[in-house]
Amino acid sequence: MRRRMRCFSLSLAVFAVIFALMSPCLIVFAQSVSRQEITSPALPKNKFFWEQIKFYGRKRVFCLFIPETLDPSKPAPLLLALHGAGRDGESIIAPWKELAKEKGIVLVAPNARNEWYSPADWPDFLYAVVESIKVQINIDPRRVYIFGHSAGGIHAAATAVLESEYFAAAAVHAAYLPGKNYWPPSDSRIPIAFWIGTLDEVFSVEDVESTANVLKDMGFPVRVTTLLGHDHQYYRIAAMLNKDIWSFLESKTLNCEPHWIDIGHDGKNLQLRPYKPGKNSR
Repeated sequence: MRRRMRCFSLSLAVFAVIFALMSPCLIVFAQSVSRQEITSPALPKNKFFWEQIKFYGRKRVFCLFIPETLDPSKPAPLLLALHGAGRDGESIIAPWKELAKEKGIVLVAPNARNEWYSPADWPDFLYAVVESIKVQINIDPRRVYIFGHSAGGIHAAATAVLESEYFAAAAVHAAYLPGKNYWPPSDSRIPIAFWIGTLDEVFSVEDVESTANVLKDMGFPVRVTTLLGHDHQYYRIAAMLNKDIWSFLESKTLNCEPHWIDIGHDGKNLQLRPYKPGKNSR
């Protein structure tokens, strides 16, 4: 994607690149998630641990980190982090540990089933994960953020555009959005930031800048940070990068109660509508 597109959205065509779509099945959202579906009755503090939920009949796992400094009487921000190919949930939030302790951030990182390319990893799985955490931890529903690296970054950006009434902001490292000329299902527009290295061997600066231009045309507030001499590897610079990411995210808050848009487990409920100027923020 080297040229600036005039209009854009994530339709089924976009997710054909991001996900390998399969046949529809009944939607099981996190309203059905109960405390009994959470494996740990008491959640550990200050260490990484794994939880599981049942999603579409399968046991799915995610890694959690809860700082011991967290005040249970005060709603905490939550960062949902999506790992890159060949990694797992703990790997993507491990570099966030010290910052989470300092800032009081609840970290959660699910494992993808197939590097975020499976319909089982459609955005409703992320919703199920976040909602299952809310039944046990005092989470600020207006300060739920999404971050992803590489394949997880594509999925994070896609989910942020589709679910801009649920997440307060999104951060993406070493990824961009392929797409075609359709609009997202909501008038809401949340801030999205990209970090891309000039030596990235997978995605180019031009790819990311093209995505940014498309999103800006749609009304999304977008920031692109170009990292001189940096390649595709997140973990080498995570300590520095995470501070910049959190500096971008932490002040962002939804202006209303979050709302999850049901686009269906395979996107079949996705309603495409034209962008209307003047209704691009929420």
